[in-house]
Amino acid sequence: MLFTALKKYADFTTTASRQEYWGLFLFIFLGTVITTVLDLMFFNTDPGPIYILFLLGVFIPSFATLARRNRDAGWSQWSIILAFIPLVNLVYYIVIGCMPTQEKQNEQ
Repeated sequence: MLFTALKKYADFTTTASRQEYWGLFLFIFLGTVITTVLDLMFFNTDPGPIYILFLLGVFIPSFATLARRNRDAGWSQWSIILAFIPLVNLVYYIVIGCMPTQEKQNEQ
């Protein structure tokens, strides 16, 4: 599940299952916690260079997985814009992660 998301790091056209989406979400959450602790230990700063490098590394795979998850849930890929609106993005991430796979794929 996680390796699928990282293998398709720049694929915005296929679909992503709920398992793949939440697996990447868990990986990013745990990676954020670990890199923050390492930055505080070694650099006494938050955010530090380890955290920033981690975020740069998962930026494209996370948005590619989100775009594929939109397609799998039957939403337009343009709804990814909701990820940039504060507070709305929290609800959006949860809703899109809980939506079941649609039989007819959205072609937009």
